[in-house]
Amino acid sequence: MRRRRSFAGAILFIERDRYAPHSSNPAGLPSRRLSPLDLPRILLQVMLISIFAFASTRSTLADPRILGDDGQPAYGMEEPTQLPSRKTYQPRQYPALMSGGARPQIAPKAPQVTFFPNKETAGTVIIVNRSCRLYYTLSPTEAYDYPISIGRLGFTWTGTEKISRMVDWPDWIPPPEMLKREPGLPRKMTGGLDNPLGARALYLGASLYRIHGTNNARTIGHAASSGCFRMMNEHVMHLSSLARVGTKVKVVENWPFTGAVGARPVCGEEIPVHQRRPQSAARQRRGGVGLLGIFAPWRW
Repeated sequence: MRRRRSFAGAILFIERDRYAPHSSNPAGLPSRRLSPLDLPRILLQVMLISIFAFASTRSTLADPRILGDDGQPAYGMEEPTQLPSRKTYQPRQYPALMSGGARPQIAPKAPQVTFFPNKETAGTVIIVNRSCRLYYTLSPTEAYDYPISIGRLGFTWTGTEKISRMVDWPDWIPPPEMLKREPGLPRKMTGGLDNPLGARALYLGASLYRIHGTNNARTIGHAASSGCFRMMNEHVMHLSSLARVGTKVKVVENWPFTGAVGARPVCGEEIPVHQRRPQSAARQRRGGVGLLGIFAPWRW
């Protein structure tokens, strides 16, 4: 049986005859150079071949008898196949009273001393929102430099307060505003490693704001809280060994000579939990679950 010639094959057949070998041209090369008039013809041939190939492929793939789970033709599938569903996060409901876990001894760790021109009295705490840094002044030119986490968009603030009290392993009691945003939170969580306030909290005046440790170190350097300032547990232990009740805490947006004035903000805005990509099972086994992972999305 003679095989039916396709449209694309017909074009190639014509081109083969056009450049077939002759006695004067044994290699089958064109007898003349291509002229500008040949270009439209070649483009037309390429376009026709592409249309023909697409139509042939589409007719074999678009089989309306094969449907996906959404009721639409499952193009390119030999049989109905259910696609993996996207993970969804439902609001969690926690017990009203939760334990914060173990309370180990946390050794203080001093951060680096950096060049920090200032006119403040030695022993002043200066928080620079734009750079996500807390400075404890040592002299008019030097200060301890702590990386911190600040309030996310809409929760940052500036002003001057004084440390009113210090508490080791503080209990966490979500304020009414937070419970309104996330009603499933516990009403109280005792102090411990799983507590979002960390190993120590330095309360600022009569406000709800604190400088405190954290159970989620990955938020350090980001704008992620509800107005408090988070530090590594070992850093808050070091800071509290220097500061005292009554120490002035100055919260500013920028600070001269630190590279933060007029510069692009160093703090990164943390991605809200409902916009994050689901973690793989392997990543969850490496630490994305448990109490450490459970309390990571909470804002304090």
